[in-house]
Amino acid sequence: MAVKQYKAFDYETTGLNPYKDAKIFSYCIADEEGNVDICRLDGPKYERENNWEKLQDFFLDDTIGKIAHNLKFELAFTRCAGIEIAENTEWHDTMIMSQLFRNLAPSHALDYLGWELGRIARDTDIEISRLSKAYGGYQNVPKDWMTKYQYLDGFRTMLLFQLWWPLIQKEAFFEDYLNEIALISVAERMQAYGIDLCMPETNKLLKWMEDELEQVQKDTFTLFGEYINLNSTDQVARLLYQRLRLPVMEYTEDKKPSTGKDALLKLRKIPNPHPVIELIFKQRSYIKGLAIIRGYLEHANNSGVLHSNIKTNHARTGRLACENPNLMNVAKEEVEKNPYPVPARRCFKSRQDCVMCFVDYVGLQMLLMIEVSHCHAMQEILKQGGHPHLEAARIFYGPHLPEELRFIDKKHSKKLYGAAKNGHFGLAFGAGLPQFADALNLTIAQAKPGYDLYCKLYPEIANLTTTTAAMVKEKGYVLTPFNRKLYVSIEKAYVGLNYVIQGTEAGITKRSLVNLDSYFKQEWNDDIRLVIPIHDEIVFSVPRVIYNKAKNRIFTDVKYLMTNIPNIKTKLDVEFKMTFGTWDRAKEARID
Repeated sequence: MAVKQYKAFDYETTGLNPYKDAKIFSYCIADEEGNVDICRLDGPKYERENNWEKLQDFFLDDTIGKIAHNLKFELAFTRCAGIEIAENTEWHDTMIMSQLFRNLAPSHALDYLGWELGRIARDTDIEISRLSKAYGGYQNVPKDWMTKYQYLDGFRTMLLFQLWWPLIQKEAFFEDYLNEIALISVAERMQAYGIDLCMPETNKLLKWMEDELEQVQKDTFTLFGEYINLNSTDQVARLLYQRLRLPVMEYTEDKKPSTGKDALLKLRKIPNPHPVIELIFKQRSYIKGLAIIRGYLEHANNSGVLHSNIKTNHARTGRLACENPNLMNVAKEEVEKNPYPVPARRCFKSRQDCVMCFVDYVGLQMLLMIEVSHCHAMQEILKQGGHPHLEAARIFYGPHLPEELRFIDKKHSKKLYGAAKNGHFGLAFGAGLPQFADALNLTIAQAKPGYDLYCKLYPEIANLTTTTAAMVKEKGYVLTPFNRKLYVSIEKAYVGLNYVIQGTEAGITKRSLVNLDSYFKQEWNDDIRLVIPIHDEIVFSVPRVIYNKAKNRIFTDVKYLMTNIPNIKTKLDVEFKMTFGTWDRAKEARID
């Protein structure tokens, strides 16, 4: 049924997490004429029942387009409250609109937008914040104050919609907006499904780190005869550079000897490094690790399931983010620049009788550089089954490539491949010849012929940083293949390439999530579920019975849906991993 009218809605809740007992205690519904209906759900029984019924009727009426500011928050509370929603509901989110139109804005909060765009005073918001602290929660704030506050929330949301909705329909990124709206429901479903903690492994990891930190203290006392806080920058600086007189490898911005990670890594490489360097790395890593792992336990529900808040459009570039807790930075067993990583992936496991699957884009960042540079020559190499980094390596090294390493690939020459990969990225991101030569471990004279030849054969990639910065200076923004404008500060035009790469990566991942969620619902009766996105990797859960019978079909379909994105011309590829147990045990899985 066609939408006949639009209404904005907003909830007041007892907390921020509907999966840990936070509830709706009041709501408001605003219409296009500026009327705002405020309904409490914590009053007398007849009032509560009547207002719940009104709310249910509102969501069952598919002739009403529903508008919210931060729709995913409201949608999560709606579903956790058991409210039925009409299947063909048209949704809108004024916060997403703000992020699309104004990605550099200092805030997308409702009160800020009302003040900046409509000069609606924020006095009530400030007073409500004060009262909520004084009374121990918004639900305890005097009703007359809450009524003023709720009226403003409903009024401002509808006002923003009336401002932006006519404009956004005319924009080239309108389709991107519609995908963002579709993604909100997908993200809420992932959040509701959650990811399982493996309690035995989590507790074992906590105990191990606590024991390691205790041993660090003992070893420090043995070395120096006193307790030294190795987590203190000042105490470590005095210890390293005054007491031990170790060489200063780096300085901070205020010209003090650095105790940062890079400086310590350099001290670790000097002949006969002092043993305290290892103790400092352990102390810092495990102190941080304890906080992270304890955060997992704090946010898990009684069943040991984490329902992290997936933020669909958090960064200025439109990338996805995750909080409470952040599962997009879960450390691997091996981490560059950290000799003592915390193996946090051991804390997560596949759901009972399910397989946890991981599908990751292969070399996506380089492929996107080829895409946004419109480098047709490199696109042809990809179509013919070639690899951009291998092609670059042969050009870069040329006659300086050792005979035994003529066949360059990850398997036969991991170190050389890695150096060529770094050089390739460096060149694309605007590195000069000295930095390029350093990345390849060549002299400038040795690197120059390969540098010049690559620039001649693939000028679009070699000049990508410069051309992107020029676009920023001319237009003030970069444009993704999805016609999304990402505004960039002209004073920082050099970050334009980062914006367009990250924005394109986000656009691809978001379309994949929407496509996969629809596929799993329609083809597999929702038995297969998306779990969480991790940058350009997607985690999903498959019942073992289905996995054993139909793995190839599932993986083939998933690969097609993730690599056939109409706006992207460069050939994409993905690879799979799976585990029956914990995340850290995930192994390569192939389509047979």
